Amino acid sequence: MVATVVEARTGKPATGRAELQSFTGRTWTQPLEEGRTTFRMPGYLGVDPDPQVLPLTKVRFLPAADTVQASGGESQGLSVTVRRATTTTSVTLSRSNPTADRPATATVRVEAPASASSPEGDVQVAVVKDDRYSFLGTAELHATARGVSEGSFVLDDPVFRTAGTAVLSTHYVGTSNHVGGLGTDQTLTVRPERATASVSTKLSVSSRRTGKATVTISAGRVVPTGKVTVRDGSRTLRTATLTTRSRGRATLTLPKLSRRTHTISVTYAGNDDVKPVTRSYRLKVR
Repeated sequence: MVATVVEARTGKPATGRAELQSFTGRTWTQPLEEGRTTFRMPGYLGVDPDPQVLPLTKVRFLPAADTVQASGGESQGLSVTVRRATTTTSVTLSRSNPTADRPATATVRVEAPASASSPEGDVQVAVVKDDRYSFLGTAELHATARGVSEGSFVLDDPVFRTAGTAVLSTHYVGTSNHVGGLGTDQTLTVRPERATASVSTKLSVSSRRTGKATVTISAGRVVPTGKVTVRDGSRTLRTATLTTRSRGRATLTLPKLSRRTHTISVTYAGNDDVKPVTRSYRLKVR
């Protein structure tokens, strides 16, 4: 709430302070600049319903100690109309096609005018899927900028463990300072759980010449694509990228290895349809 006070008892801008006192007895004091000052009292009244007209007891003029003026005076009673700040609610998703093993995270953003305080409180999150409404929970808001707050919510409810289309809805509850409201719905395409992959590898390594690794990734009827990495302990030896033409197989040239026992790991990074997998081998290089 913004109130402006002007003191011009002599017809000239006054120097000193102005004190605003609410009907609850709470006061605010501000210095006058050219006879004028602005009071900012966000949400001190806890208004509900909105708007509401409430009385202010008085505004007092407090002259500066080093000025020769008449004693301070008081205004007559006045009233102000208090309105909560309006808000808009939006949501973004970390992925629009989540799966049971890779749930999406919803980030909820509530914005108020820049002149208002950052929204507080909770945002309710719900979903409609297969013609059934499910309340998922709440996301707690935290201020990220002036007039802006955000919260997050992981969409790991059992409703997301089966394939289909879901519509996510959000509702900012609001507070005594901010008006609540519904956010814009978001549509998600829930994908089936990703296929489980297996790794088979033929390794040929030597301390005298370069070696070779033939890696085959199998995932049932799904053709795996994505990155394959061969490591010696924590050291990356080679990487390859599987495409649909690769049909799950990649041949990688390996560097010469020292004469000792090595732990060779083969990692498939997975993709939207296939889960990642790693398999390790212990090899003694002569």
